[in-house]
Amino acid sequence: DLGYSRIVLAVVLVNAAGISLRYFGLDTYFILLGFRFHLSCLIPFILLMTEENLLMLWEALKKPFFREKIIPLFLLLFSLAIVSAALYLIKEIKPADPDYFYEFGLSSIFDYPIYLVWNFPQLCMLFMVLVVVSGTGNISFIKVFAGLVLFFGFEFIPINSEFSLYSAVSFSLLSLTVSFFVTRLQNIYWFSFIVFSSVWSTVLLFGSSSEAVINIFFAREYDKWEGFFNAGRQYSPFIFPAFSFILLIITSLYVVLSGKKIS
Repeated sequence: DLGYSRIVLAVVLVNAAGISLRYFGLDTYFILLGFRFHLSCLIPFILLMTEENLLMLWEALKKPFFREKIIPLFLLLFSLAIVSAALYLIKEIKPADPDYFYEFGLSSIFDYPIYLVWNFPQLCMLFMVLVVVSGTGNISFIKVFAGLVLFFGFEFIPINSEFSLYSAVSFSLLSLTVSFFVTRLQNIYWFSFIVFSSVWSTVLLFGSSSEAVINIFFAREYDKWEGFFNAGRQYSPFIFPAFSFILLIITSLYVVLSGKKIS
C-alpha cells in the first residue's frame, strides 16, 4: 500500500535525520523568515501530502468541525490555575527575579500572537500528518498518539545528554491531550493553539533550560529562561507533567461528557 509505505518511510527518515543531527550536536529544527520548522513536522508533511490531502487541509482551514470559541482556552487556563493554586497552597511558589525580565519575559507576552503565527504553519503540517497517519474517515486516537511518539520520540533518546523522564512523561501526556483535538474535536486552529500555548504558557511562567524549546516557542536569541515564578528545585520538574496530566483529564472529561464525536 502506497500510503502505508510512505508513512513507514517518513518515520524512518525523521528518526534517521533526527538522531544524526542530535549526534553531531546540530538543531533538529530551523527558522526561516521567523517561521519555525521542526523536521518531525516538515519531513512527514512533504512525504505524505498528495493533492487529495492538500484539499483536506484547505477544508480543515475553511470548515473546522469543532467551532466552540472559548472551551479550549478555558481548559488551558483552568489547568494552569490548578497547578498554580496547588503550588500556592503548599507554599512552594514565589515571584522570581529572572534575567532578561523585560527583554524576554514581558516582551514575550506582547509578542505571543507573533510567536503563534510563526509556529502555525508547522502545526498545520503536523495536524494533517496525524490525520493522514490515523486514516481518513475513521480517525483513530491510538494511531494519532503512536504517530506523535514515532515522529518525535528520537528527541528523548539520550544522545550526548541524559535521559529526562520528566520530559518524556510530559510529552506523552501532552500527546494524549493533543490526540483528542485531532480525533474528537478536529479543529486545526484549536489544535495549534493548545499545542503552542501549553508549552508557551508553562515555560513563560516557570522557565525552561531547553534551548530548542526557547528558540521554537519564543525568541531565537535566547537559550534559557528562568520564569516569572520560582517553584523550588524539588517541584520544578513536576510542573509541566502535572499541567499536562490535568489538561488531559479535563479535556477527556469534556469530550466524554459533551459527546463530541467525529462528524
